[in-house]
Amino acid sequence: FLNDVSVKEKWQMLQHGDTLELGHCYSLMVCLEDQDVSGQSSCLNGKWLERTPSWKATDAADLYEAAGEIRNELIGAIIGRDRMRDRDQELAAQSFYSHLQASTRSKVGGHQILRAYILNAQRVQKLVEEANAITEEIKPKSRLFFEVDCVAPVFAFGYGKEQLPEFCVR
Repeated sequence: FLNDVSVKEKWQMLQHGDTLELGHCYSLMVCLEDQDVSGQSSCLNGKWLERTPSWKATDAADLYEAAGEIRNELIGAIIGRDRMRDRDQELAAQSFYSHLQASTRSKVGGHQILRAYILNAQRVQKLVEEANAITEEIKPKSRLFFEVDCVAPVFAFGYGKEQLPEFCVR
């Protein structure tokens, strides 16, 4: 996308301040020397800009207090709309989130552990969505798709001292 408009097969001249989106995870701002972008004094030196997660706690403690609509938005951003529409899947995800809260609450740095886990889950989900979009473009009839999964030891909730499951792609 160039400035939020799809540019699949059409060549376009890039202008100073244009935003080029590559996949679902990255945006690139076009910066020409000695020009200003929206009043900003610098043009970020042409660096890649990772998009912010769809939900971001202002404070790590917010993850423990996230209630109702915010909690559902957070969970939905990770598991996707299809699973959120299935009531059993939604309840299972809420139960898992409650377990994560309970298992990290009493640990030193527990707020940060939970926050890092949630933000990492969102990052992994966005990358998998991008992989699925690329696969759909390249092999539309293959019925191949990827999804985020978690791995944990038998009869345990996760690995290491935090006892959190690890992410994998299935």
